[in-house]
Amino acid sequence: MNKKIFAFIILSSLLFLSPLSAQMNTASDKGKRVVKELLDTIPLFNGIYIGVDAVEMVGKALGGNTKGSELQLDVNLRNRFFPVVEVGHSSTDSESDGGTHYTADGSYFRIGMNYKVKFRNRDESHLFVGARYAFSSFKYNLVSSAMTDPLWGGTLNPNISDDIWGGSVPFSIKDQKCTAHWAELILGIRVQIWKDFMMGWSLRYKRRFAVSGNKQAPPDYVPGYGSNGSSTFGGTYSLIYKLPFKSKKK
Repeated sequence: MNKKIFAFIILSSLLFLSPLSAQMNTASDKGKRVVKELLDTIPLFNGIYIGVDAVEMVGKALGGNTKGSELQLDVNLRNRFFPVVEVGHSSTDSESDGGTHYTADGSYFRIGMNYKVKFRNRDESHLFVGARYAFSSFKYNLVSSAMTDPLWGGTLNPNISDDIWGGSVPFSIKDQKCTAHWAELILGIRVQIWKDFMMGWSLRYKRRFAVSGNKQAPPDYVPGYGSNGSSTFGGTYSLIYKLPFKSKKK
């Protein structure tokens, strides 16, 4: 009796699952056809874009302590994936109220990918998300000069304590070589303004991996990264030009 019941259950299950399996296979085949048709209608290569970051170019003019230049290059693949390379040079010159003078100068690069959110839309204007790996190599100077408090007297600066005689002593670090590595997560938008000319904005969350330098006086600013900390936010405003290109229609 038990064998008959078991056989009935197995047979019923097979009869129930067969149509369901057929429907799943049909849906899967339909999905594959849709993807194939989409890929067939969108060429692999859809153009090259060159841009500059205007924020780096006018940083000093806007009242900041930094100035620099950045060139951006990305490629449109399947109107969906945009491999990106960003190369730049930046410098800073700042002085604290206590008399510490910091300067830094160096280059950086970023490599990564942008992903177009609505890739079926053929318009150049689009929303994207992305990620970068970044590296910077630079030199910095950090000089702390003794200053006398004009109101109360005494020495305001420097900030290094003398372990033998007590008090504090001036210090100077010059041409300190340094490297830094970090990653970036990006949310951005690109807008076509006229023919092959575009503008782009991006908001970036940056997470530092490592930074070298003098352990007693680490760098305050990292070219391409910004204020030296475990994480920071940044942004770009880009002027972009798409190189002339005619896609081959299939």
